[in-house]
Amino acid sequence: TGMCVIMLMGILTLYCCYRVVKSRSMISSVDTSTWEYPDVCRYYFGSFGQWSSLLFSLVSLIGAMIVYWVLMSNFLFNTGRFIFNFIHHINDTDAVLSTNDSNPVICPSAGSGDHPNNGSMIFYANDTGLKQFEKWWNKSKTVPFYLIGLLLPLLNF
Repeated sequence: TGMCVIMLMGILTLYCCYRVVKSRSMISSVDTSTWEYPDVCRYYFGSFGQWSSLLFSLVSLIGAMIVYWVLMSNFLFNTGRFIFNFIHHINDTDAVLSTNDSNPVICPSAGSGDHPNNGSMIFYANDTGLKQFEKWWNKSKTVPFYLIGLLLPLLNF
C-alpha cells in the first residue's frame, strides 16, 4: 500500500508541475515571457491567488527549515554527549536492549500484570560534573541556541 501511495503522489506531483509549466502558455492575450507562478495565480485568481501561492511556497520552505533545525540540534546534542562521556570515561550501557535511550517495547508476561524493568544502568565517574553538564547541555533548552552560535557566522558568508 505504501508503494502505491508513493507512486500515486509522484504522479499527482508530476501532473501539478506539468500544469504549472504549461499555465503560462495558456494565457495568449498577455505577454507572459517574464511571468512566474505567482503572476499566473494573480491572473486566474486575483490578488488572493498571488498571495496564497506565495504563502504556501513559504510554508513548505519553513517546514524544511524546522526539520533541518531539529536534525542538526539532535546531531549536535548527541555529539556533545559522546565527547563528554569519552573524556570523562563514563560507561553508558543498557541493562535491556533498547533504541536511542528509549524504553523498548517488551510485553510483560500475561499473569504478572506489572511493567518490565526497562531502565538503563549508567556508571558515573563524577556525579556533580554530570549534573552541570546536563544543566548546560539540554537537548531542547540549550543546544538549539548553541547551534545558532555555530551556524550564524556560516550563514553570513
